[in-house]
Amino acid sequence: MEDRLGNEDASAAARPQNWPYPEKVLGFAAHPPSFIESPGTMVGAFRPAWWNGTDGDATIEGSAKQNRAQLKPPEDLFCGPYNECDPAKISDGASNDNAGSGPCQRSDLHCWWHQSVSWKTDCSYSCGNEFMRFNSSYSEEADGTAYPPNCSATGLPAGAMIIDDVPASAPVSRPGCSNSSWSNQGTFSFAFSRGPNDTAYPSKVDLHQLGAGFGGHFYFGHTRQNDAKGQRLKITGTWTLNKAVNGPARILVHLPDHGAQTKQATYRISTGKGTRTKTVSQPGSGNRWRSIGAFMFDGVPKVSLDTITQDGSGDQDVAFDAIAVVPITGTYVERTVDAVAFFDEDQNIDADFESSIFINSPFESQQDIYDWATKTSGDVLSVPGCLDLAAPTCAMPRTQEAMTRWKSAVQTAGTSATDHPDGKGMTNWLHYSNPYTDRPAGDAKPSRFDTDDSAFKIHNSATVSFVKDGNGKIVEGSEFVEYDDRTADTHLPDFVTEFFTAVEQDYSVSRPNLNYTARDLNEHNGLNTTTSTNSDGILPGRAYAAMGIAPQVTEDGTCVRSLYTSGGSIGYRPMLADSGATGSAERWKNQLADAPEVNDKVAAAAAEIYNAFFKPGKTGSLFNSAPPIWQELSFQLCADGKVRPYDGDPILRSSHMPSQYLYADGKAIDQEGNYTGSAKTLYDGNFEAFSAVVDLTGHGMPYGRCGPLTNHSGNPWGIDSLSGAGVNPSGKFCSWPSTSPDPEYSS
Repeated sequence: MEDRLGNEDASAAARPQNWPYPEKVLGFAAHPPSFIESPGTMVGAFRPAWWNGTDGDATIEGSAKQNRAQLKPPEDLFCGPYNECDPAKISDGASNDNAGSGPCQRSDLHCWWHQSVSWKTDCSYSCGNEFMRFNSSYSEEADGTAYPPNCSATGLPAGAMIIDDVPASAPVSRPGCSNSSWSNQGTFSFAFSRGPNDTAYPSKVDLHQLGAGFGGHFYFGHTRQNDAKGQRLKITGTWTLNKAVNGPARILVHLPDHGAQTKQATYRISTGKGTRTKTVSQPGSGNRWRSIGAFMFDGVPKVSLDTITQDGSGDQDVAFDAIAVVPITGTYVERTVDAVAFFDEDQNIDADFESSIFINSPFESQQDIYDWATKTSGDVLSVPGCLDLAAPTCAMPRTQEAMTRWKSAVQTAGTSATDHPDGKGMTNWLHYSNPYTDRPAGDAKPSRFDTDDSAFKIHNSATVSFVKDGNGKIVEGSEFVEYDDRTADTHLPDFVTEFFTAVEQDYSVSRPNLNYTARDLNEHNGLNTTTSTNSDGILPGRAYAAMGIAPQVTEDGTCVRSLYTSGGSIGYRPMLADSGATGSAERWKNQLADAPEVNDKVAAAAAEIYNAFFKPGKTGSLFNSAPPIWQELSFQLCADGKVRPYDGDPILRSSHMPSQYLYADGKAIDQEGNYTGSAKTLYDGNFEAFSAVVDLTGHGMPYGRCGPLTNHSGNPWGIDSLSGAGVNPSGKFCSWPSTSPDPEYSS
């Protein structure tokens, strides 16, 4: 607890397991830990002992600091013949794991000491002296006033119904907090989680309470990750009103002035239109009420909060204090705007011609892809088939069967983007496109866009609501927005997975282990996810940081503005950033090349597949630098229920790829918010511009930072063609780059 000069050094307190109990007692007697007494004030937990001596540091003979430093007895004082202990074996690395190897020579290790000892000849002077803080004549101190609670309904709107975290019958621990100006009109309950093998509830250990906040009491737990350990320690609190509400009502949550540290407290509100969520940053100044929006209810309102957060580490507090329900007179308005990116099988995938000088790849044009695929498969099929055992002069039957299926799919698709049987185009056998059966057939949004990660590429939505009064104005504090986004999956082509299976069966070369663990797969939530690519062929897309703003009522009070930007990359990029997956694919390729019984054409096909899909680095697969795909919703919902553009923005901006659909409440709309009554896309993907690494003709390119005038070009995260495959940066709005994203509405 002090350095060699006797100055305070609390670093040793971080390792209490290294201290024997007597040393803990002596150390803390001299150096008590400090705790917070009131905002900004740290005080010792108790008064330390004091020592006689002169001034000076601990190296000065006879100084008080030296006497304090020498309070500990010699380390061999309790070791000797009496307790069968060998002082010569005392050392920093000593261990009694094996009998006789350490200081204790007893086989049962019971080298206990039962005699009195002394190591100070002048204890009356050099020993420590206690500080008696409260003697018998000390008068009673006044009650503390740190962190005064909020004991009144001041600041709440008229008609607010409060639900506290403790019943009205619970005694109040803070003097002067009568809670006489309000009544508790609901109940609060906890649900504690436990693991499948737990007989008790470990999560209960993490529930704490403080005599502060609203009414002089609140509970708190600690943030946890959404994983098995976090779910085992999860605490969920639920506030329930004691009566039904049939109509719109605001929900306010009380945030205490301390013990509320998480910036990701997610409240879930059970409404007449389903569950709504609002993430709140709990830290702030003073006890305060925070509105989280107005909602439509058709029964008893319930609000819940748990300890799971995106950044859960067990370090930050999640506060469970009071909430309030405030019925509102007015008309509830709610609309959801969805943007869905869909890769159509009829998409032309000819790459940008000017950029081809920088690219040495078979993916420069549809003709190049066709030629590469027919040659690679045809070369294997040109080799005589093996009759029995594998040999370098022939190809094994299952391998040739896999190449036959691939070549047949390639020839059926041909080189035309549109002239091919449904479901059998080039983008289909490459698994670039989404299934044509998921292409909208009318103006209604297909339900699979909300549930199936193979049905779309990215999805961005904003649900906006508010209450309007009789004059068509938005009731203050009723505005609410809930954003959501998802980056969907990429699938390995069938010919790749079938080739893996065939060569494993024919040549006993195990398929590469393509399972990997990466962060922010499908959702930008900070979590690591382990894929099951080996069994399902799925490479989950990486979601990049999403950015949103709080709902903003326009100056005339008739509309609510929202702005949300999200997107990500295809699943190849995070896979190519994982050395385990790419290394396994390389070893697979090399093993086939080195096996004497494997025909050169088979090994060459493996090398082509590796180079095209699994080789990392700038000279590897084109997918290492696959451009981001993104969407930006910018609109206002007005009191007349109409979705409108905001300040000249298009309602949806997006990357060059893929095609885009736009919906309001599940029906197709245009950039002005008008219903189209059509299945037509809002925007058709432009692969030529999307594949450009230079822009010599003005068609745009996907790299670099987007801006108000870049249309579909650039991207919100400023990712360029040289950014690493595993890049995962923060971003900015495209249309409004100077507007800072609100952390409560961003990921």
